[in-house]
Amino acid sequence: MAEVLERLQQAPEGRHESLNGRDTPNQQEVSVNWLSRIITRQPAPALRAVPPQQALFIRLDGESLPPAIYEEYSLAGFESQLEIALGGLGELDGHAIGATDTIIYLYGPDAEAMYRAVERILKTHPLAQDASVTIRKGPPGTARHEIYTLN
Repeated sequence: MAEVLERLQQAPEGRHESLNGRDTPNQQEVSVNWLSRIITRQPAPALRAVPPQQALFIRLDGESLPPAIYEEYSLAGFESQLEIALGGLGELDGHAIGATDTIIYLYGPDAEAMYRAVERILKTHPLAQDASVTIRKGPPGTARHEIYTLN
């Protein structure tokens, strides 16, 4: 077995030598690290713990605002402002547009900090009139509380 491992480690990059001594195509490459772990019975590397993601869900009114607001302001522009305000506190993970509203999804390690970062935009941007924010301080299934914006 040690001979096979040595031959695999000496093979040129992009191609590996097969067990019968011939080059194998890229689809059949063997991972040297994987094979080495099996031969020497090394455990797989430990996985890093992923911190629980907290969330901020912003619900925008999609039908009751004056038509001029929907015409003048774009969802993409609003989301860009949110992303700038978030900085490194979290990330905007997209949105879902329904028949009467739009939900914007923000995720990060601290939902309260994300809310404080975007609060000014939520209170002043025309698209955020009559919006609500749901804060989830933990992984899915965690209790939530809702905040209504005042603008």
